[in-house]
Amino acid sequence: MCTVGDPFTDLGTLLSSWYEPGESFDFLSPMPSREPGFMTRAEAIERYERRSRRDVSVMPYYYVFGLFKMAGIVQQLYFRWHQGQTQDARMAGGEMVAEGLVNLAHAHMTAHA
Repeated sequence: MCTVGDPFTDLGTLLSSWYEPGESFDFLSPMPSREPGFMTRAEAIERYERRSRRDVSVMPYYYVFGLFKMAGIVQQLYFRWHQGQTQDARMAGGEMVAEGLVNLAHAHMTAHA
């Protein structure tokens, strides 16, 4: 789900599913970001900055934007499950997942205000 335009949007969306030990809702991510040796979000941003030569000081905004984007996608999937349009049992907890993503975004905004 890449976008055409601002590359930080894609990086923020990627980082929204990048959970680190101790974070709420880290069980939601199928990504191996919690495995030993996997780079942290901060390390990924630093690598992106070094290779792209872009100023990444705006990344907190794009990370929060990515969390809200993922919350919207999860809500859509949950709605489809709730309406019986899909039988995928993984979607049954979507309401809680979306709320958790929004809460994580709020916590990040508060911490970086």
